[in-house]
Amino acid sequence: GIRVVTPAAEDLSAGIVCFDVDGAEPAAVVGRLAAAGFDTSVTPYADEYVRAGPSIVTTPEDVDGLLAALRDG
Repeated sequence: GIRVVTPAAEDLSAGIVCFDVDGAEPAAVVGRLAAAGFDTSVTPYADEYVRAGPSIVTTPEDVDGLLAALRDG
């Protein structure tokens, strides 16, 4: 139920990952993730998506936790 919309091509993508969740408004997903301790946002475009910005300090466990929060939400 999660669709990544960030292009997979290296020349078109960077550190930001944008995605949508079937049946959920991006703002609602951002709210649920914030309650679980994750800092995400909604893209400021006509087509809104959830946006996550991992960094050099993001661990594999952080990614697993975000995915678990999405599954449990």
